[in-house]
Amino acid sequence: MESKSIKDLYDKDFDKLPTNVQFLKIEEKLKDDHLKIIKASNNTSDYYPQNFYKIISPIINLKNEF
Repeated sequence: MESKSIKDLYDKDFDKLPTNVQFLKIEEKLKDDHLKIIKASNNTSDYYPQNFYKIISPIINLKNEF
């Protein structure tokens, strides 16, 4: 299988964001411990769209494999 970078897989979603946005995994204790809030932010704004999860999730999974 041809390897692709995470950015290549989700190019359309990355293109919608300002270039200085950084992705963070934020786990907040809610009523359900399994709920996670995914946050992306730059110097001026925070972003919480649900579709960020499909970008950050593979990165988290890759880190867990090593």
